[in-house]
Amino acid sequence: MDPYERQMIDAIRLQVRVELVEHSMRQSDLSDAVGVGSAAMNRYLQGHRTFPMQTFIAVAEAFGMTPSELIGKAEARTSRPQRGGPEAVPADSRAPAAG
Repeated sequence: MDPYERQMIDAIRLQVRVELVEHSMRQSDLSDAVGVGSAAMNRYLQGHRTFPMQTFIAVAEAFGMTPSELIGKAEARTSRPQRGGPEAVPADSRAPAAG
C-alpha cells in the first residue's frame, strides 16, 4: 500500500468518527444502520480492517451523504493534494504558459 492510500484510509476512518459526533451517533448506532456487527465496525474504525466498498457506501448513506462527499471531506484532512491534480501531471506535459 502506498503512503497516499494509507493516508486516505486513515483520513476516511477519522472522518467517519467526526461524522459520528456531528450526527450524535454511537458506533453501535452506525453498525446497526449499516448492517454489520459492532465488532466489525470497531475493527474498521480502529484501522485493523478497511471498509469493504458496500459497507463504505452504507456508512456514507447512514450520514445522509454520498460516498464522494464522505471521501471529499476525508481528503480535505490530508496534507497531500488530490491525485490527478496539477501536481500529478508531469511538467513537460502541461500546456505552455500564454505569453
